[in-house]
Amino acid sequence: MVIMFTLEDKNIDLLLDNECNQDCLDCFFKESENLIKKDRQQDIETIEKLIKKFEKGRVFFYPKEPLTNLSLLKFYKDINQSTILTNGKAIGKNPEILDLLKNVGIKEIKFTLFANYEEQKDLKKISKEDYVTLKQTIKRASEDFNITIFNEIYRKNLENMGDIATLCNDLGVSKLTFLRLIPLGEAKNLPNDYFITSQKDGIKFVQQLQKLKEVYKRDNLYIQSIPSAFGPDFFSKRTKKYLNGEDFGSWTKAKNLCPAIDGKYLGVSVRTGKIYPCFKMISEPESQVGEIIDNELKINQIWVKSEDIKENIQGNCKKCDYLEDCLGGCRSVAYIFAKLKGEKDPLYAGMDICRTQIRKELGI
Repeated sequence: MVIMFTLEDKNIDLLLDNECNQDCLDCFFKESENLIKKDRQQDIETIEKLIKKFEKGRVFFYPKEPLTNLSLLKFYKDINQSTILTNGKAIGKNPEILDLLKNVGIKEIKFTLFANYEEQKDLKKISKEDYVTLKQTIKRASEDFNITIFNEIYRKNLENMGDIATLCNDLGVSKLTFLRLIPLGEAKNLPNDYFITSQKDGIKFVQQLQKLKEVYKRDNLYIQSIPSAFGPDFFSKRTKKYLNGEDFGSWTKAKNLCPAIDGKYLGVSVRTGKIYPCFKMISEPESQVGEIIDNELKINQIWVKSEDIKENIQGNCKKCDYLEDCLGGCRSVAYIFAKLKGEKDPLYAGMDICRTQIRKELGI
């Protein structure tokens, strides 16, 4: 059964698997090899037609690497998207790109950065020279843009989160966001022991995070971890505002902590025409919920529904006081780690690590 897509209350990531100038071992942009691909001009035409169907603020443009094709920048202006995620290589070779970003309304640039070259090389496979150039690029960009750094926590850097905070502060970064390395896409090929999978490790993360927030609370560096990484934090003021409808805290405007629940948010692969419940799930073909047909988004299923979650949720979340509001945290992350551990019904797995439970147990 194909369901016509109702646009009014939906939000989408337009995912474009375009040419990338870096071969990352943690890249989530990897669909099944047997999916039919279109030519690049068709990609552009599809994007142009789809963005006209959504009101500004409900569509987010997410190329694999936007700065390998500067003609893509026009789409950021078309949808009033003021943030862009890049590996920074193109800017390092041609700093004039920063002026182009200003001209299309970009105000925030997001980079992935690790505290030292060994960590950066481990997942990003870059040279030492490129690592030095990346830091120089971030420093230069911070003069005219808000800079957000994504730092993925995995086995090798769990113990030294303070190092990346120090580096970010020195580079003039506005925000440091801790993510969690997830076995998606290319990262499925990494050894299992790379991933943080226990509540014990979650405790180490939370303790360091809280200390860093105290250290930098009077400086210009804002430090956070998004709920999809190590679970939501119901002790934070922002989460309470989010649930009260005062501050949705993200472009999706979704009322669930996980916007993929009830099909309110979708990842649309422009390259293949496949539609997924979340951008993270592009490498999980079994999660496909629809496809682009004649430049229309058509859905054949809702991946996971709120009522089903309440009835079937497992693990940490099953008897949690916050279940009604939380609904098991990020469904994609819970699903992926449950698959990694071989659980029978990963769709209803609870978050394996929960910041709320940890802070409650530690009294912090």
